[in-house]
Formats: sequence, structure tokens, C-alpha cells
Amino acid sequence: GLGENGPKARDQRLDHTLANVWLAANYHRRARIALVDDYGACEVISGRHKLRVNPGSIISLVPLTRDVVVRTEGLKWRLNGPLEPGSRGLSNEAVSEEVTLDVATGLVAVVVVSPQR
Repeated sequence: GLGENGPKARDQRLDHTLANVWLAANYHRRARIALVDDYGACEVISGRHKLRVNPGSIISLVPLTRDVVVRTEGLKWRLNGPLEPGSRGLSNEAVSEEVTLDVATGLVAVVVVSPQR
């Protein structure tokens, strides 16, 4: 799953968090960088990714560029097409243990929030 392997960036200041998201975007092709907090993890992606998650996890897709085209599988509300900045990619829900994200163009910040225990 997200944030299990590789370097992690963790901070409680919003300005540092935003800067870390942009650093992750700049280096996403060279390294997997996960931003981790007590609720979940965030990673910047492009291309095709399979995530191992707990069903019920909240999955948000935040476009970081204006040209994002995405297709998803394993989410309650499937996305298939352009993803513009706004709320359409927020607070989706995993319905299986594997979620497939195919980001054909652009960059997306994927946030996985684990279900409350």
C-alpha cells in the first residue's frame, strides 16, 4: 500500500506539507515519496498503479496539473476521463482490496485514508 516502502515526509505545518507535495511531484519519476500522517498517506503518481488498501478506505485523487485524464477500478464511484481541479476526485471509497489507478496524462496526488477502527 501507499507509504509502506521508501522515504517518508512528515510534518504538521501546512506550508511544509504543501511544499512536500510539490517536491514529491518534482521527483515522482525518480523515487516513491509518501507523505504520511496519523490518518493515512499521500503519493504523487502518473501512469498505471495498483494499490493494496482496506475496503472502506477513503481514496482522494487531487489533480496537480490541468491535463489529468484518469480511469479507476475498485472504487465506489468509478472515474473515467478528465479530472479537473475541484471536488469530483475527493472522498471516494475503496470497494475491494485492490484499487487500480490509470493516470493517462498529468499528475495526481493520491490520498488514502484508512477506515476508522
